[in-house]
Amino acid sequence: MIQYKDFAPRITERGPFGGASEYELFSEVVSAVNQWIESTAIQVINVETVVLPGRIEDTIMA
Repeated sequence: MIQYKDFAPRITERGPFGGASEYELFSEVVSAVNQWIESTAIQVINVETVVLPGRIEDTIMA
C-alpha cells in the first residue's frame, strides 16, 4: 500500500494583528519526522520538500 504523511512547521509565535508569524525551525520538523518514522512500522521510499506559495514570505518577514 502506498501512503503519505505531511509535516508542516508549526507556528511558534503569532504576529500582532494578523502580521507575520514565526515558525519552528526546519531542523525541528525533520526531528519530528524522524521520531514518527521510528515509532511506526513503515518503509520510507521517498521524502520531498515542497514550498507552498505564501509560506516563505510569512517566515522571512518576521
